[in-house]
Amino acid sequence: GDLAARAVSNGELNRVPGVFSEGVQFGLEDRFEIPSERINWGLGDFTWSFFVRTTDCETDQLFAGSQNQRGSEVWVGCSNAFACPLRNGLSAIIRGNSGSGSQRCAAARIDDGNWHHVGLIKRGHPVVATELYVDGEQVFTNNVTFLDGEEVSFDGSQPFSIGSVAGVGAQGSIDSFAIWDRALTNEEMEAIHDRGLLDVAVEIRACQDAECSDAPPFRSDVNAAIDGVFRDVFDGTGVAKAEFGRARHIQFKVTLTPNGMRTPEVGEITVVASP
Repeated sequence: GDLAARAVSNGELNRVPGVFSEGVQFGLEDRFEIPSERINWGLGDFTWSFFVRTTDCETDQLFAGSQNQRGSEVWVGCSNAFACPLRNGLSAIIRGNSGSGSQRCAAARIDDGNWHHVGLIKRGHPVVATELYVDGEQVFTNNVTFLDGEEVSFDGSQPFSIGSVAGVGAQGSIDSFAIWDRALTNEEMEAIHDRGLLDVAVEIRACQDAECSDAPPFRSDVNAAIDGVFRDVFDGTGVAKAEFGRARHIQFKVTLTPNGMRTPEVGEITVVASP
C-alpha cells in the first residue's frame, strides 16, 4: 500500500526537473520521513530503486535508510570511510538485528552532475546477498550468513528517511524513489534504468523521390503525447503516428542516446499506411 511521508526541510528542499517529471533537491539536513515500523521486511527480500544526481561523493552522505536500537540498519549513500578507500564511491549496508552484515563500497562514480540510477537489493535468507546496482549494472554483491531468527526490522525509534539519514546529510537531487517487498531480477533493474536514462527519438518525413531531393523537413511531432519526440520504446507499444500529404516515399531517422555502458536498441520498425 501507499506510505505517507513527512517532509523535513532546512529551507533547501526544492523541486527540480527530474528524470520523468520532477525530482527533489536536498540540502544537507533535508529529508522525507516515513514511520519505520511500516517498513519491516523481517526475513523477506526487498528492493530499493531511485535516480540520483550529485557532484559530491567524497564526503559521507546518505540518500536513504533507517536503523533501530537493536542493530538493524539499511542505507545507501556515499562514504569516505575505510570501505571506500578512493573516497568517491557509492556504499551500502544491510545489517540484521543481531549485527550481521557489513558495509561494502563500489568503484562506480555517480558524482559527475548527471542523473544516475541506483538500486539496492536484499536477496535470500539466512544467506543474505546485498546487491548494489548503478545504471543498470550490478557493481557489487556481498553475501553474509545471518543468525537463526535474525531479521531486518525496525522498531520506530528512527524513521525511514529519503535524504538525510540519522544526522548524515544528502546533497543532490533524487527522483522516483520506489520500494518493493521482493528482490527484483537483474533484467528488471536494467529495464528501470533504461526507461529513465536511455533515449530513443524518431523523426519522419515524406518525400516525392527516393533521394528526398525535395528535402522536406523531418517531423518530430510523431507522438504529441510526449512533447513531439517518440522516446519510450520500453513499454511494449512502440507506436508512433503522423499524417502527411500524398507522397511516394517515407524516410525516418532514429537517434539513440546511450548512458554509461548501456545503449538503447531498435529491433524492428514497421511502417503501416492507412488508406
